[in-house]
Amino acid sequence: MHNKDRYRFAFLPLLWLVAAHCVVADVRADDKVTYDDHLAPIFKQRCGTCHNPTARKADLDVTTYLGLMQGGASGSSIEVGDASASYLYSLVAHEAEPYMPQNADKLPDAEIDLLRRWIDGGALENAGSKPVKPKAKMSVAVELDPGRRPEVVPLPPRMVLEPFFSIAHAPMARSLATSPWAPLVAITSQRQIFLYNTATLELVGVLPFPEGQPNVVRFSRDGRLLVVGGGRPAASGKVVVWDITTGERVAEIGNELDVVLAADISPDHKRIALGGPQRIVRVYSTETGEMLYERPKHTDWVLAVEFSPDGVLLATADRNGGLCVWETHSGNEYLTLNGHTAAVTALSWRSDSNLLASCSEDATVRLWELENGTQVKNWSGNSALLSLEFTRDGRIATCGRDQIARLWDQEGKQLMATPTIGDVAVSVSFCDESLRVVAASWAGNVNVYKADDAGLLGSLTTNPPTLQKRLATAQQTVTEKTELSRPLLEAVAKAETELTSVQTALATAKKETEPLQAEVTRLQSEISQVEKSRAESDAERTKIATTLAQVQSAHPLVGESLRHVTEALGKSPDDAELVEVQRQLTDKLKSMETQVADFQAKAAELTTAVTAADEQLKNARAPLENATKAATAAEERVKTIEAQSQQLAAALEAARKAAQPVEAELAQAKQNADHWQNEIAFRDQMAALQTELEAARKLAAERQVEVDKAAEQLTAAQAVVDSAQAKFAEASSGVDAVTAKVQAARSPK
Repeated sequence: MHNKDRYRFAFLPLLWLVAAHCVVADVRADDKVTYDDHLAPIFKQRCGTCHNPTARKADLDVTTYLGLMQGGASGSSIEVGDASASYLYSLVAHEAEPYMPQNADKLPDAEIDLLRRWIDGGALENAGSKPVKPKAKMSVAVELDPGRRPEVVPLPPRMVLEPFFSIAHAPMARSLATSPWAPLVAITSQRQIFLYNTATLELVGVLPFPEGQPNVVRFSRDGRLLVVGGGRPAASGKVVVWDITTGERVAEIGNELDVVLAADISPDHKRIALGGPQRIVRVYSTETGEMLYERPKHTDWVLAVEFSPDGVLLATADRNGGLCVWETHSGNEYLTLNGHTAAVTALSWRSDSNLLASCSEDATVRLWELENGTQVKNWSGNSALLSLEFTRDGRIATCGRDQIARLWDQEGKQLMATPTIGDVAVSVSFCDESLRVVAASWAGNVNVYKADDAGLLGSLTTNPPTLQKRLATAQQTVTEKTELSRPLLEAVAKAETELTSVQTALATAKKETEPLQAEVTRLQSEISQVEKSRAESDAERTKIATTLAQVQSAHPLVGESLRHVTEALGKSPDDAELVEVQRQLTDKLKSMETQVADFQAKAAELTTAVTAADEQLKNARAPLENATKAATAAEERVKTIEAQSQQLAAALEAARKAAQPVEAELAQAKQNADHWQNEIAFRDQMAALQTELEAARKLAAERQVEVDKAAEQLTAAQAVVDSAQAKFAEASSGVDAVTAKVQAARSPK
């Protein structure tokens, strides 16, 4: 670089500074201050190094009008029409930290005043621009119906679970609140709020609070809105409202010079009350963002504010023991409730709005009726109390410095007490939907207890790991469980292989046994048939032998009878009767001889059959014996294999039982890893969509500017047309007048 170039570049900042001072010097008190004509040189010279389209520190670009109006990571930088409420102005004017420009002297008062005039004047882009109308803060007002369950219970949609901010140790949950109609608890943390499901204890949402430390969190009476108040000590304070059903910010209220310590939203969503170290209670309109009234009566930090469920009254309390009740709509003082002797740390209205509960560092719980402000009950909470809440059914939850959360009835009878939480219990809330007590400690513990017996159900963290850390942990667990399960699964696989092999052998053995058994059955059947046939033949032979014996024994008798008849006939040849008897006996004898011959032949035949059967049986029994031996051996082998199979099946079952817990843990670990992988993908998807949305909004803003310019040009053109038409009408009138004179002159006199 040449010396003259170094000289030229060295003097650039000075030239910018001179230019900026010239701009400021040229602006008169009644001049219209614009971005293009007056602020752009200052922003470029003072802030352009860090906040430009390339660098965009804190996601803010001040070198273009649209970039500045779009805001940055901390939200809107300009509140049009109200410099005191503009975050950028508070930083530049050193009313809030971090002071801007960083590592540099404060801007000259003239430049700061020019910035103030520009914002208060409507944040004009150029001389032809019209003041930008401030956007309405919120339009979610509801019809007031205290205590009625919504037709649709407000639940959050799927939300990104990436923590907005991470630190080394879990910070204290300064405040927590449960939804009146859903199993949902909101817990403050470092620059963010975590939403947990009180039934499953799972994280369901993260709400960033870049404004600083959130100190108070409250649900609206219908459970739809979440109110968070906080900020930076001695610098700034704000209340932010989220719509639980969309996860979107719907309002940013207040521009305190110190943190917000207490905040609440009216049941109809139209008002937000806040208080803090400034000792002033301020009530704002959620529709316009404008302050409706403020009440500076408190003599110390305002620690608690709460609207009555019917929206008629507003109760506020301070660190000096002060407790006041105001009319919500007018802001007029209604009652001053005297009784506490130390800081009043929390307030809670009973659902019918007729009873107000308060607790204090003086260790008392006090109940007040609101007709005359009479104290109707008070009792000792056993220690200095820091948090208190009416349940839906009229019980009262408290916690305090004795590290215990308790439930009481309205007579002061203790119904339940938790074990010590480990440090001072700073906040407590009762979830009416899941019947659980949630309590937070000074040390950062957030415990969840059963309401009936104070059994500890689990803990909620105020410093959850990033999604990437959760995924890495889940993947490491998968690796560990995989290694742990490997020998067990190998044992299962080995047992399965051995059992399969034995079962295959068993099937083969059974298959081999079948033909052997079939052969035994066939041979037994054949032998049975032969034995049956032999038995039949033998029985018939026996029968024939018996008959033959009978015939043979009768034959001599018949022969002897025939001889006697023949002898008698020799003596009486003419005796016809004897002749007939002789004939019959002769026939009988012949018949008997024939029968004997037949029986003998049949007996011989049957004897042959029996002998053949005996031979057949003799020949068949050997194969049957062999077949039976083979079948028996096969059956014994089957029984042996079956016993082995049963042993292996038992071993497999034992191996599976041993592996089941680790397998379940491995499956759960894989499921967790997949879950966090999906959450990371969802986070990236939402980030891409957010970038796309911002680009669309930027384009829409640019097109709106074009529309506004066109409208201005159209208005100007219309003014020219109107002026020309007026001049034409005037000229036409002159023509008509002269014409009338001409006609008059031409008329006959």
